[in-house]
Amino acid sequence: VLVYYNVGINLTATQIATVNSYIAIRGVSLTGATVCYDTAVHGYSAAAFHANCNNKGVTLTIVQYIDELYGGFNDQSWIATPSQSTVYSGGAWLFDSKNTY
Repeated sequence: VLVYYNVGINLTATQIATVNSYIAIRGVSLTGATVCYDTAVHGYSAAAFHANCNNKGVTLTIVQYIDELYGGFNDQSWIATPSQSTVYSGGAWLFDSKNTY
């Protein structure tokens, strides 16, 4: 499941290759991935994000700011109930278009 944070995100072939290289290192594939949340479609609302992304499984979030990409991989499903607000993850990670963390 993909999450896009940018109005009209349009990744170049180089940016797609960069993201694919980051996720391939970790054994993740975008094959069959769908977009659960896109600010161009859903706006900037936490309620809309959770309505569309909760309980969908793993997510790859991509944020584009000018020509830079930032994002992260969450190996746990998003949830929004107060009793389950913190979930441990040993497999989540962050990236930007210059480095991986």
